[in-house]
Amino acid sequence: MTRMATLAPVLVVVALCAFAPATVAGQEAEQATQQTEAQLLRLIANQPASIVAHLDLAKLYVEQGRLEEAYELLARGLALVSEARQGQADPTGPQEPVRIGGDIEAPKKLKDVRPAYPQEAQDAGVQGMVIIEAIIDRQGAVREAQVIRSVPMLDDAAVDSVLEWEYTPTILGGQPVEVIMTVTVNFTLRR
Repeated sequence: MTRMATLAPVLVVVALCAFAPATVAGQEAEQATQQTEAQLLRLIANQPASIVAHLDLAKLYVEQGRLEEAYELLARGLALVSEARQGQADPTGPQEPVRIGGDIEAPKKLKDVRPAYPQEAQDAGVQGMVIIEAIIDRQGAVREAQVIRSVPMLDDAAVDSVLEWEYTPTILGGQPVEVIMTVTVNFTLRR
């Protein structure tokens, strides 16, 4: 009996250790599911016409046994498909900007605005190339410009210039789409 009494705590520890990996794995899976749900909800909030996001979230809810919520999402997804068939939306068209390359040709620049060379950069003899990742909207306007290769004294002037550029709209599948492309702004001192 005393031997059993001394083994009892050891058996409890062994049993806990045996279940611990399963518990940790279950917690990690639950966290991953929660993160996926949060991402899909954000995507639906930002892009209400995203049929794929509605269907993916409905599938997740079915797996969790949340059938009423899944049914509601499926109904919204089917309504989006119906609207798309009537020409009100394009379910296959990208909702996110697409990157230039492959079959997607770069739009043609219609309006070029030269950057204002900052006087302090000229006085310091700073020159170089600023590389910017630009998002061009469906109408051809630059809606966002982010520096990806910096020349610190020239970055602001480069971004200000690029935000005024205009392009031809990019057409994909018969519909205008937003595109992401890399552009360069060169600053050269004249001597």
